[in-house]
Amino acid sequence: MNSDITALNAEIAKQMRDLPNVTLIDPRLRGSDGYLREEFAYDGLHLTPKGYAALRDAIAPHIAQHCVP
Repeated sequence: MNSDITALNAEIAKQMRDLPNVTLIDPRLRGSDGYLREEFAYDGLHLTPKGYAALRDAIAPHIAQHCVP
């Protein structure tokens, strides 16, 4: 399944590359082997609380740009 996810992510990046006002965010949850790192996933697919926190931390600065505190 990992190769399918990699291919899907590459296709999404390709499709979004030339769209205005689109920011692709890579929360860096994968290890050098291309799989989700153990601390971020229970089974290589489903995120742990630490994985969701890393995803939140990657997205939050981009959301904050457009929100009034």
